[in-house]
Amino acid sequence: MADLNSQSHHSFLWGSNKIKPLYPGKWDILAFIIPASTLFEIDAIGRLFGPDIICLTIFPILLYKRSRILHNSFARLFICLGILYLLGQFVADIVHQSDFHDYSRGWAKILVTIISFCTIIMVIDRRRSAILAFSWGIVAGLSLQFFFKPGDYAEFEPWKFGIGVPITWLIILISSLFRNTSIVKLNIRFFLVFSAGVLNLYFGFRSLGGICFLTLAFLMLQRFLKSSPDILVNNTKKRILILSIGMITAAFLVIQIYGLSARNGWLGEVQAEKFEAQAHGNFGLILGGRSEILVSSKAIMESPILGHGSWVKNWVYAEMLVDLKRQFGYISGPVNDLGLIPTHSHFFGAWVEAGLLGAIFWGWVLSLPIRASTRLVQADDPHTPILSFILFFLVWDILFSPFGATRRFLIPFYTIVMIDILMRYPGRLRKLRYARLYCHNLV
Repeated sequence: MADLNSQSHHSFLWGSNKIKPLYPGKWDILAFIIPASTLFEIDAIGRLFGPDIICLTIFPILLYKRSRILHNSFARLFICLGILYLLGQFVADIVHQSDFHDYSRGWAKILVTIISFCTIIMVIDRRRSAILAFSWGIVAGLSLQFFFKPGDYAEFEPWKFGIGVPITWLIILISSLFRNTSIVKLNIRFFLVFSAGVLNLYFGFRSLGGICFLTLAFLMLQRFLKSSPDILVNNTKKRILILSIGMITAAFLVIQIYGLSARNGWLGEVQAEKFEAQAHGNFGLILGGRSEILVSSKAIMESPILGHGSWVKNWVYAEMLVDLKRQFGYISGPVNDLGLIPTHSHFFGAWVEAGLLGAIFWGWVLSLPIRASTRLVQADDPHTPILSFILFFLVWDILFSPFGATRRFLIPFYTIVMIDILMRYPGRLRKLRYARLYCHNLV
């Protein structure tokens, strides 16, 4: 019995060569349909996309039939912290007497996110095939949206605001089909991820290009650790240290290579001009590209507990961004037309609008990919490319992207993928009971 338990744990922790074929079931089909419906959109207290409508519609039915899935400790914590986030937003809007048009959208954004999370996790139900189906649905949904209902910016930057995201998802998903069974397949996997990064840098989608290159670095680091098993066995601290150094080094190299390419005109004249505008301030490229943090941090310090309310408008902060950018040597640009407090971040945006409870929610969500990375890097998971890609996408969005629109269903999905990694690969042997729950459901 001890040998059997040991073998089960080994197969669970490191992966197994005997992977069940992925035949789509009804839940996999539904998982595909949800994101594939992104093309459809209605105006109801702001913009509601097809996935929002589907999640809101089927949520009561799933809650009646599959509520047991929400008993998961991660799911319960997401829901509880999400409700507290909503409560914080409610209090901030009441105290600051926000306009109905603003607070209705602010409350709906949080509520739809919580319901979307509950719906998607009940649909996926720990099935890897459903996670993959949802990912393919993202490719289909964003592609259809670009061809039939492109956004306002797609005409001027079709790659960044249109077809670039689904093509990148497609390349990463294809790379996940090449498992670590031979050097040739492994090199094809590396090449595909590298190609996705180069494509995005060339077409000016720097953030997505950086995510692809970090994914590639993660895959290479995982390969290195696999070839050095003594580092992995009972040495979590060393593994975390190597992972941290590797990812920081990779991020630094990506920034340096991008800067070299942009300065020499290898990425075109437009990218060279954008680099010149954002990289020559006092704090370099990162703050030049996301200078909103200069203002959002001041807004947070002014009201760290309560926040300022939904869609808060304050011309002092809007003009402050222009002044600070000019002061620190960046091209200032125009003042925001609506006078919104600049944030451009899930984390900082929630802290500005909903106060500390919003920051706690997104801080906890941010902890999931960080913890999941230390588990995934030691696992011989056949789908590591798409899992690590989602991992870095989630980190980037929380720190550097505004929250809303399609992210109301994408972020819950990314979070569910992180939960899947954390439960599929327990960090300690004493958590073997979680592994046994997954043994019958590895795919």
